[in-house]
Parts: sequence; structure tokens; C-alpha cells
Amino acid sequence: MTLIKNIKSLSEFGIFQNSEWNDLPDFKRFNLIYGWNRCGKTTLSRIFSSCEKKATHNIETFKQFPVNGEFEIALYDRRLIKSKELANSTLAIRVFNQDFIDDNVSFEPNKSSNGIVYLSEVDIDTKKKLDKRTIEKKALKEKSEQAKKNRESKEKIRNSFLQSVGREVSNILFDKTYNRTKVEQRIKDQGVDKVRTQILDDEEKTKLEEKVKRKVGKEISQFKEVEIKIPLYGDINGIYNHIKNLLAKEIVAETIEKLKNDEELNNWIKKGFEIHKSKDEYGKCLFCDNPLPNQLFDKFSKHFSKDYLDLQTNIELFISLSKSLKFSQIPSDNPEIYPELRAEFVSHADTLNSSIKDFTDWLFMSSEALLDEKNKNPYDKELVEMLDEPRDFQKEINDNISTLNEVIEKHNQQVIGHSDEVSTSKEKLELHTIAKAIIEEDFQKMEDEYLTSLGKEKASIDELSIVEKEVEKLEKETSQIGSALAKINKHLKSYFGKDEILLDLDSSKKGYLICRDGIPASNLSEGEKTAIAFSYFIVKTEERDFKVNNIVIFIDDPISSLDSNFVYHSFSLIKEHFQSAKQLYISTHNFHFFNLVKEWFTQKNNKVQDENIELKKNGEELKPLPSEFYMVESFYESDRRKSKLKALDHTLKRFKSEYHFLFNNINQFLSYSPEYGDLYTIGNISRRFFEIYADFKIPNSSNPRQKMEALTKEANSNGASISMTDLGKVYKLINEYSHNYEPMSSIEHTDKSESNEAIKTLLKIVEYSDKKHFEIMKKNCLSR
Repeated sequence: MTLIKNIKSLSEFGIFQNSEWNDLPDFKRFNLIYGWNRCGKTTLSRIFSSCEKKATHNIETFKQFPVNGEFEIALYDRRLIKSKELANSTLAIRVFNQDFIDDNVSFEPNKSSNGIVYLSEVDIDTKKKLDKRTIEKKALKEKSEQAKKNRESKEKIRNSFLQSVGREVSNILFDKTYNRTKVEQRIKDQGVDKVRTQILDDEEKTKLEEKVKRKVGKEISQFKEVEIKIPLYGDINGIYNHIKNLLAKEIVAETIEKLKNDEELNNWIKKGFEIHKSKDEYGKCLFCDNPLPNQLFDKFSKHFSKDYLDLQTNIELFISLSKSLKFSQIPSDNPEIYPELRAEFVSHADTLNSSIKDFTDWLFMSSEALLDEKNKNPYDKELVEMLDEPRDFQKEINDNISTLNEVIEKHNQQVIGHSDEVSTSKEKLELHTIAKAIIEEDFQKMEDEYLTSLGKEKASIDELSIVEKEVEKLEKETSQIGSALAKINKHLKSYFGKDEILLDLDSSKKGYLICRDGIPASNLSEGEKTAIAFSYFIVKTEERDFKVNNIVIFIDDPISSLDSNFVYHSFSLIKEHFQSAKQLYISTHNFHFFNLVKEWFTQKNNKVQDENIELKKNGEELKPLPSEFYMVESFYESDRRKSKLKALDHTLKRFKSEYHFLFNNINQFLSYSPEYGDLYTIGNISRRFFEIYADFKIPNSSNPRQKMEALTKEANSNGASISMTDLGKVYKLINEYSHNYEPMSSIEHTDKSESNEAIKTLLKIVEYSDKKHFEIMKKNCLSR
């Protein structure tokens, strides 16, 4: 098996985002990684866990792996291990991190079940199987009852506030189901700070209240497009051409001048002529029965020729058909339209009606005026000159209809989305009401007092709770799981120096119970849990046919929860069990542990360097150094915290004392203009530095605030002149900023100048309370 050379790339991998560490020294056989808590060391270890499990994100089996995370690892034999192709990986890896503990070790503190550890030795699958245990609790004594009464009192005040707000919101939203539970859930979901920002101004509040009260409107049908077309004649151009032809038509006939020049007489004679023709009477007048002159009807027939009659027939037919093209105008105002859209609707309706009127006027002038006149006087040749060529009325009217329909569509969408709009308005009014009450009643203080009382009640219950459990006799087997149990217990005994905490086989003989003094244990300390988990890991690396010298080992913060007494013991176990590993990675935030491992790895490098001196003299090939040192460093990019793996800073390589290292970093903070990334860590650095200094200056049980005040008093007696305001800034820096969980808080709540002043005051306390010590420390500082 070859060694891992480097992490070629990371994509969407938690705090590391998209990384290509081309300038990073290649991994060696022994690799040490240093970094503060929450900088990404455990996230980095999940790359190795992924290779071990041959899996990426899975909600059931590997939920800690970043959902869209991808990586590529380069090996020294030039092969690549890709996160998308892990099934083909032959790399044997074992990883110890918090995920490993969660997957393999069950402590079940303060719950009605026993803690069980399962080992996958021989034919036992690696997984947790928990047997429920009944936990009986004794009644609380007077202290517990008092804590309960106090909690109930604070809870009553809190609930009264929530009920009052719930009633107010219920009235505003007209929602009888709204109650204190919904207020509480809303505050929980949003957070007090975010809710406080939801205050509305009076104008916006009034508008939202009107929207909540407004009834839902009705959907309005849209207007259909029109078609300007007459059968036989076609579209507007065909209509125009037909009218033009009719008006230009010249009649072929032997006209009677008297009739030609008298329209009224002409029409009267034409009517009489048609009546006589229909009754086939040509000899006498049907009105007076008097005989008619000979050849009178011949003259009339020549005057009222076929051309004459056909023209009039065509004109009358066209006028009749053209009446189907008369479009009615629409009402310019529609009361159903929402008020905010009414002006736009009226404007577009007026434009449409104007186009309809123009078309109707043109059609009337062309057909009912000019053609009617032509019908009455077929011989008039000048009428055609009075005909106007039409606009493209069909396109114009339909374009206006489309524009008007867009307004109607807006209205209809508001009708459809009325419930969503009302819901959004209600939510804003709800948050405004809650925010106003939170500010006026100081809910944050109320909540803090309630949570404090709740915590004290829980602490009193935990303190007085006695776990009674029937001890089952477990028959130990001489199987390999029993052998593994013996190995784990051996490590636990070396950790604790006695047999108080041991593992025993459960009733299925496939798993382990954690026992204290022979009974299943509860309320294990974090240090005890870490010792159990790491002992388990050591034995697990030897299960089945695995050999440590053929395995890549990654150990992430094995002493994160251990007391300082156990740090060296854990280091000794690692050195004893894993120095033969094919490749070893150790990451930690603990400076003492870091120095132990650094010294161990440095000795390995020194030994090879000494050998290389002789090899170089003999002209032989030099050996590569076996150890490399790294650090995980956080930084900000586009207001987002990120991390990267980089070569270990030379100051960390030089200092063996955490105290010297911290003092050097604080001194550098003042000597150079800090970046925003420095503001993120300076609180933690200052707090740790002051703890060490104060503990050796005042070795008693006083709290940090008391020790700081005592040292300040001493410093002021030596001429420091440190005010209580200055002291408050220092305490705020080392207490508030170093413990705040939100990583952005140190940037949001302080600035460079404020931090600078606090650091100057902190160093002033040290200088004036122990001047000689301070001068020596200053001399040892490194330049940046």
C-alpha cells in the first residue's frame, strides 16, 4: 500500500469550500495538524473517514459528510482517490474523531437506557444496539422543590406575556386559533434578535391591515380579439376595394334627363315601374286606371337598365352585410377592478373605444353615407373621391384589446393570489406585534431568567437523582469479543489507575455495557467518555486481520475532553500503538499535546537529518524526512468564514510553551495592523494567556474576574492608572468575545481599535504587576 501524498482538491466541503492547496508541503509518514476549535480539523478528518467507509453523504450511515462535498486525494504512486469512485479504493484507513465515537459508543447519560458499545470483531457487525433500561428517580429534597417553585414562577410570568401577545395577534389577524404556543414557536423559529427588527411604520402597518380586511375580488373575463371581415369581400382591404369599385361604377343606359336630374322623381318612377312589371301591366296606370302612352315602359326599361339595377342590388347587399361589423364600445370603468388597477384600466379602455369609434365612423361614412348616396344617384362619378383609405383597424383594435387584457390579467392574478397576499400581510403584522411586545416588555430578560431557573432545576434533579439498576449476571465468553473486552479494560485501568470503570459483556454477548463499580454507568464525565472511546479505537485497529503497520491512521483531538493529567498518558498510548503505522495523522487544538507530538515527530526528522549528513559525505541518496507539520487557519472571504490547511507557522515550531506562544501572538497584534481574521481569534488567545498568568500569580480558587481586579489593583499601586472602564473592556474581550458561539460576533460587536485598547490594557496589567517578568517576555518575542 502506498502513502497519501496530498489532498488534491476539495469542493463544497464545509468550511473548506473550494480548495486546491498546490503550495502545501506533501504529506509524510508522520503528520501533525494544529488548529483552534471549530476551525475545521474534524471536517478534514471526514475525508479520511469517507475513504474508510467507502461512502459519502448518507442520511442514515454518514450524515456528517458535507451534502455536496467532493474531494480528490493523490497517492505517491500517482493514483487518485476520488469521492465519486470510492468503491474501487483499496486504501486501508482507520479514523478516530467525534463521528467515530457517535457511531460506535453509546453512553446514554440521564436516560432510561444503558450505555452499550458494540465491536465488529470476527462476525459481529460494527453498529450500535441499545437496550432500554428503566431509570427510577427519587423525589427532590427541599432544594429541588425550591428550584421547581422558582422555575414555575418565572414560567408563569413568561406564559402570561406569551398569552397576552397571542390574544393581541389573534384580534389583529381575526384568527381565533392563534395562541401563546404560536407566539412561542414564532420567537423560537426567528430568534429574539431577528424578531426585534420586524417593527413596521404606521403607514405600512395601515396598508397591511387594509389588505387583511379586503374581501377577495372576482375574476374578470378577458376581451376576445375581433375580426374585420365580410363574406364575399374579405378583410378591411377587400372591403375598401369593393366600396371603391361600387362608387366608381359607371352605368350603361339611355337616360331620361328629367329623371337623372331629379333624384326624388327618379326613385318614385323606379318604384312605380317595378310595381307595374311585377303585375305585368303596361297599358294603364294601376293607380288611376288611365291608359299610358305607347312605348313609355320601353323608355323606362332603357333608363332603368340592368347595369343600373345590378349596381343598386350590390350596394344594398353590401350595406346589409356590413352591419355585422358594428362593434360596441366597452364601459370605460369597471367597479370589479381592484382600485390600484382602475386608472390603468380606464386609460386603456378609452384608447380601445377610440379605435372602435374611428372604425365605426369610417364604415358608416363609406357604406351608409357614400354608398347610400351612390344607390340614390348611380350616375354620380365624384363620390369615389370622397372615400378615405382605412387604417389597419383590425390590428389596432386587437393590440388595444391585448393591452387591456394585460390589466385584467393582473387583476385576476391578484384575485387568485389573494390568500397568499393576505397570508404574507398577516405574517408581517404578526411579527410586528410580537416585536413591539418583546421590546416594550424586555422579553429577552424574562427569557433569560426563565432559562436560568430551568437550568437550576435540572441541575438539582441531576444532583439528587440516584440510578437504581438491577445487576444482571453476565457470563463472559472466551471468544474474540471477550479478548477485545479484556484489552479495552486494560487500557481503561491504565487511564484511571483503578478498576472503577470497566466494560462487561451484555446479555447477547455481542456488545459491551459500560459499568461503574459493577453496575451500568450513567453521568460519565466528558473525560471518561473520551478515555473509553479512545481505548475502544486502539483495540478496533487490531480487529480481524488488520495490522497497524499496513493502515493509515488519522486521530482527531484524542484528548479534547481529557484532564491535563491524562494528556501525557494518551500521547504515550499513541506513541506505543501507532508509531509503526503505515502513515499517521494527528490533529489537535491542545497546545501541550501538540508540543509532545511535535517533539516526537521532530526527533524523527532530526535522526534522518543526522543520517543524511553521513549519506551525503558518501555520495549516497538522501533519505526523505519522515515528518511534516501543518496548521488549519481560518480567514474571511466575502464576509464568510473559511479555512485552509497550510504549513505550520514558524512561531509554533519554535515555541514549546503555550504561554510564550500566546504572549507572542498578543504582542504581534499590537505591533502590526490586524486583519479581520485576527479579530476572530484574539479573544480566545487573550483569555487563555490571562488564565495562565493569573493562575501562577494568584494560585487560589478565585474566579477570573476577581483575579483580574486583584492584579489591576496591584498594577495601579505601581503607577499603571487603569480605570474600571479600561478593565471592563479587557474583561469583555477575554470573556464575552472568546465564548460567543457565533463566529461573526467578534467582528460585528467590536472593532480593531477597541480590541487594540483592550490588549494594551491587558499587557499593562502584566507589566505593572510583574515588571521583570514582562521585560523578559518582551525580549523573547519574535518579529512577525
